[in-house]
Amino acid sequence: MDEPIVLRALGWDHPRCRGPMEACAAAYAHARVAWEYRSLESFGDQPLAELANSYDLVVIDHPHIGEAVEAGCLRPLDAADPGGVGATHASYEYAGRQWALGVDAACQVAAWHPGLAQPPTDWGGVLALAAARPGRVALPLHPAHALCSLATLCAQAGAPLEPPLGLPAVESALARLAGVAALAPAEAFDWEPPAALEWLARGDGDYLPLAFGFVSYAGEVRFGPPPGGPGAILGGAGLAVTAASRNPREAQDFALWCASDSVQTEVVAAAGGQPASRAAWHDDAVDAAAHGYYSGTRAAIEHAWTRPRDAWWPPFQRDGGRLVQEGLRSGRPPREIAAELARLL
Repeated sequence: MDEPIVLRALGWDHPRCRGPMEACAAAYAHARVAWEYRSLESFGDQPLAELANSYDLVVIDHPHIGEAVEAGCLRPLDAADPGGVGATHASYEYAGRQWALGVDAACQVAAWHPGLAQPPTDWGGVLALAAARPGRVALPLHPAHALCSLATLCAQAGAPLEPPLGLPAVESALARLAGVAALAPAEAFDWEPPAALEWLARGDGDYLPLAFGFVSYAGEVRFGPPPGGPGAILGGAGLAVTAASRNPREAQDFALWCASDSVQTEVVAAAGGQPASRAAWHDDAVDAAAHGYYSGTRAAIEHAWTRPRDAWWPPFQRDGGRLVQEGLRSGRPPREIAAELARLL
């Protein structure tokens, strides 16, 4: 009797990934999928070339696609759009090929404690709330997320954070972020979104104007569109097949199965995941189980801005994020930070 095929897979270490991917592995009949996990920070910053040779499947952040393709890490899938919400599927395209399939979808949204009856609808309201309630309005300002918030504000202003850099829009965006950062808890500079959402869930804070949405917190935190209108940056995660895989057909079959509407709706959502399927985002039962998370943030994700997938973006996000974080922490003038970002880019 033939030994069962074992696919080694690498995800990111949070229940939003672990739960659904383990559930998919348990429900899949055609191969055994053995999952390992890396930190959220590594998922956002670590080059895939350092890891891909050890796995058949990797969960990847779409801005790393170009870097990974240029390094020869991935095998093209060229699969038809399985019905991803917004630009989820298209975000894994690069150089005319498809390199991953969306299994998780997110964008930056606003989040608030249920005790806040009237969340702000624009940035004037955000800054007024921060001034009225010092220490209770914040942003996750870990470097990658500091830059992501800047990118959202620039995209909303019609001046995306890509060459040529629109310095007036960057300066204006940095001034808004600085207005919140100056009144936020000092620990916000170390926060990634889960830590910021935990802060809200505990009742220690009232409002986050920008953070990647996590359905895991929808029972304790309210979510809605961010202030400033459409253009919040797209997040989420895709499942890619590595170039080093010894079982590429079986790995692709598993990725296609995971991305299908039925699995996204019935397995991923039920296991605490955040589906990438348009059908799941429009499913009333899925939405009700998530306390209205999907209906509350659907418009934002359907009009989200996709970060560049070219190989220059990951190091720019890493180094630019540190620059923005430290500039906001030290109170540097927005004009100085913007000029240095332009030189970096």
